[in-house]
Amino acid sequence: MKMIILVRSQFEGLAPSEILGLPGQGLHFLAHALWPVLMRLGEPVEVVADTDVAALCRHARDQGHRVAICSFGFPPPSGLEDGCPCFHVLPWAFDSLETAPEDWRVHLERSAGAITFSEQAARAIRRLMGADFPVLVSAAQPWERFAGLGSEEGCAPSLRPRTLSFRGQLLDSPSIGLSVDGLARPEPEPEPEPEPVLDAEPVSDEPAPSRWQQRLSVSRALLRDWFKEAFIAPLQVRQAPLEAPAPPPVTVEVVSNELPVVEQRVRLHGVVFTCVLRAEDETRNWTEMLTAFCWTFRDQPDATLVFKLTHSDLSSGRIAMLTNLSRLSPFQCRVVVINAYLEDAEYERLVAASHYLVHPAQSEASAITVQEFMSAGRPVLAPCHSALSGWVDDDSELRLRSSVQPAYWGRDPDKRLYLRDHRLDWVSFCEVFARGFAIAVDEPERYRALSQRARAVVRERASLDDMAEAWRTFFARTQAQASTGPLAERQQARAGS
Repeated sequence: MKMIILVRSQFEGLAPSEILGLPGQGLHFLAHALWPVLMRLGEPVEVVADTDVAALCRHARDQGHRVAICSFGFPPPSGLEDGCPCFHVLPWAFDSLETAPEDWRVHLERSAGAITFSEQAARAIRRLMGADFPVLVSAAQPWERFAGLGSEEGCAPSLRPRTLSFRGQLLDSPSIGLSVDGLARPEPEPEPEPEPVLDAEPVSDEPAPSRWQQRLSVSRALLRDWFKEAFIAPLQVRQAPLEAPAPPPVTVEVVSNELPVVEQRVRLHGVVFTCVLRAEDETRNWTEMLTAFCWTFRDQPDATLVFKLTHSDLSSGRIAMLTNLSRLSPFQCRVVVINAYLEDAEYERLVAASHYLVHPAQSEASAITVQEFMSAGRPVLAPCHSALSGWVDDDSELRLRSSVQPAYWGRDPDKRLYLRDHRLDWVSFCEVFARGFAIAVDEPERYRALSQRARAVVRERASLDDMAEAWRTFFARTQAQASTGPLAERQQARAGS
């Protein structure tokens, strides 16, 4: 009997590039990564939020199929049908569910079980729901998805140049002409240009601008854009008081914060550290990582840090990045910022061009990016906590030190400090960066061993066959308990009340 798995989606009709930066983007890409597992279990069907799920369940059962619902995150589907169990796929980054215990409990009581991605999250769910509540701890994606980028013997740390091509926006620190003086000094007024002569032939005898003139031109353009976005654009949207008289019309240049999609090519060399994050995510510590990198490699031109920003707005993080880079200059290392949606093949080339993934998370719900790079044999510089603890060894020489601190759930409007996450040690950033660089340059056999170890860890825990079997067993067990176990008792108690 075939199983129909209804997977709820909140992004119907949107292209993947349009989903970047939207609330819930992580759940969408998590569902995409787990789709091969669901296909092993039955026929996954994507449904939107306003779909009559109960009617779909009844129709599928009338056709002789078993039916289950996979709800990625909260809230659960409305109008659930008896005999149509709902499983919550819940990536949770903290060690408790105390932000609103009654709400979490109500959601989970209506489900047949929960699927999460760390033992820490599983313990939090069981503390809330009871030790008998069904919870499956799973990997976030099959190992096979990125396994082809590495080798069984581990990857050799090649330092030869490699080129990436994509469509989007690019910042490359050597070509910007960074200077801290540019943050405080206004751009000098340009000299007036002579009136253009119509129908005149362009003059092409002038020598090409030097490299320093090109840098100065780029720096002026970036400073002008920064000034417009920081000062002029806010003034344009500010409304005058109602009682004030209308000002006389003034001709103002229209400023657009949207940057165009442009064909880009960037050539990388040396040791490449890559991070994948949203610039707006305060829990990713990217400014601390950036300052530690530039300080550690201030005299090392063969070290490169690549930021892959995940946001549909191509100006996301641009001003903050330029400001921090200007404050840190001068430095010899290289910082490359890629703001673009990368197709699967383009993203794979980025992974293949990297020596390390840097994952500076205060808390982690699924560790999907870590599993991507480790599957490809790329060692990870990361702390060992929350979902990362299943993939990062506590005694690893590339582990970032951290300590517990109060935290709040990102969707809590009151930002109550009921939770805990981990504050990363800045000195540890510097030490791990230096150690990773030394391994890649001076200890190729050690790097190969780390690469082989990364692949082995993910292969052991996240092969498609093993994941599908674990999910299949969990579904079968919880569906059997739905009519006779604790779930049935909870549903009967709720119906009686």
